[in-house]
Amino acid sequence: MEAYARWVANIDRRLININDMDVEKRDGKIFETTIKYKHIEWSFSCSRSDLDGHKNAREGNYPHFHFQMRLDKRPFINYSQNHIAFTDEDLWKLAMINQNEIPIGIKPMFGAGMGDIISEENIGHILDISERTENEEEAAFKFDTLVMAKPGESISGDYIANLVEESRQTGVPLAKLLNTLDADVQTIVTPGAGVLEIAARTKTNRNK
Repeated sequence: MEAYARWVANIDRRLININDMDVEKRDGKIFETTIKYKHIEWSFSCSRSDLDGHKNAREGNYPHFHFQMRLDKRPFINYSQNHIAFTDEDLWKLAMINQNEIPIGIKPMFGAGMGDIISEENIGHILDISERTENEEEAAFKFDTLVMAKPGESISGDYIANLVEESRQTGVPLAKLLNTLDADVQTIVTPGAGVLEIAARTKTNRNK
C-alpha cells in the first residue's frame, strides 16, 4: 500500500508530496509518514508501544502499525480504526533499519520522499535540481545562505545585486549563484513551505 502511494505521489509532484522526515516525526514514533496524491492523503504511523504490542489489550496486542486516510482533507479512515499487523519481512526490515552495527539502507525504488534527500551531504545535489520560484508557498526547499568575505577582502554589493538579478532572470537559485563567490559561503537547506505536513491523528468524538 505505501509503495503504491509513494509511486503515484511522485508522479504528481516529485518528493514534495511525501513527508517522511525524521526531524518532523513526533517523539516516540519509530516511523511517521504522510503521502498525498491529488485529493487523497495517506498516513502511516508506528510508535514503540505499537511495535511491542499493547499488552493485555483486546486489540493490537501484537506488533502493528496504524493507517489513516483522508479525502479532500476530510476523515475517511482513522488511525484508531485499525491495528495492521506487521509481516515477518516488515519486522526484519525494521530491525535492520534500527540497528547500527551493519550499515544498511532500505529505500523505495520509485517512492523517494523528503526524508531521502534532506541531508548535509545532498546540499549540492539539491541546489543543482532546484529552480527559483516566485511562490514560496509551493517551494520544496528553503535556502538560507551566509556569505563572509575572506580576511582582508570585501564583497561588492553591486556584484551581489547582479547575482540576484541573474537568479530572477534564469531561475537558478540565488543560493547556488552565491556559492560561486570567492568567499566563505554556507548554505542551510530546510523543507520549504510547499512540503506536505505530517498529518496529526484525527480526533474522534466519544459518546458517554
